[in-house]
Amino acid sequence: MEKRVIELYSKDDIAIIDRKRKGWIAAAIAAAILTLAGCIFFCLRTNTLNAQTMLLYCIICSVLGGWVIISIVRFPIQDLKNAKKHTIAILNGTREEVRGRFTLTDERIRIINGLAMYKVKAEDAGRESSLQLFEGKKKQFSGVETDCVYSVHGFVAAYEADNESN
Repeated sequence: MEKRVIELYSKDDIAIIDRKRKGWIAAAIAAAILTLAGCIFFCLRTNTLNAQTMLLYCIICSVLGGWVIISIVRFPIQDLKNAKKHTIAILNGTREEVRGRFTLTDERIRIINGLAMYKVKAEDAGRESSLQLFEGKKKQFSGVETDCVYSVHGFVAAYEADNESN
């Protein structure tokens, strides 16, 4: 039976990540502009009778807008930056062939200032070890039955599949 290697990572992934990141950066910029516009609006509507109320509105607007911007920068933008670094490291790293029986677990691990990943159990002749699978590649690896994967830095980068099955 002939085997073929299914790659989980490609150079196209980097371009996709860059496009997503640019979209989120545009969303953060739009949120900043809307927040600034809201504060300017409240300042322009201010007179001596409603100064305290408009100050409160301006503070609420800037705090809410600031939290939205911080959340966008901290989560999707930073996660995509880490995903790009990870993808480049996997594409440029040295591959190791790992043989055995592989099981994707539901155990999700998140590294602080890093990636979210799932554990992949590897069993070979009674010996059990584990690899990691980047969260963004879970769909591609779910339900895969293989006896050989290729790992880079402990992450599943590719796997062998029968020509008939996958």
